[in-house]
Amino acid sequence: MTIRILGAILILLGCGGAGFLLAAACKQETTSLKNFIQSMNIMESELRYRKTPLPFLCHYIAATQSGVLRTYFFQLENELQQQIQPDASACAVLALNKTPHVPKTLNEIIIQFARSLGEFDLEGQLLGIQAVRNEAIMRLKLMSKDQEQRIKNYRTFGVCAGAAIIILFI
Repeated sequence: MTIRILGAILILLGCGGAGFLLAAACKQETTSLKNFIQSMNIMESELRYRKTPLPFLCHYIAATQSGVLRTYFFQLENELQQQIQPDASACAVLALNKTPHVPKTLNEIIIQFARSLGEFDLEGQLLGIQAVRNEAIMRLKLMSKDQEQRIKNYRTFGVCAGAAIIILFI
């Protein structure tokens, strides 16, 4: 009997934990998009007014960020300085491939950002950054619209799935 109760508790904790992990991933994705939008604002200002070279700009942005964006921009700085790839957009894609745990939505936005990086003159770069930022803002609005409800649903689903499995086994 004690083993059954212990097993039931472990199942409930495992399924509930999975639900809470999904909720945390949902929050992380939204936070990453907000930080990416902030990064694009910094990049646009630095390019427009100070004309900061891209490797130094990536280092500066990485220093202001945390988590996956910090890793990505440090990787991008490294790739741009080594110049293994022939152009900045290839360096951006390679840096993305070397960055672990990038949320799906952010991954798509960064790929769009990479396509316009280094391909145009300054005005084209700025337009590309604005387009990427606008796309990120649009996706953030869509995600934020029902985020709290989705987070509650993930948590509830995890706990309820655990309870259902316990009922099936007992």
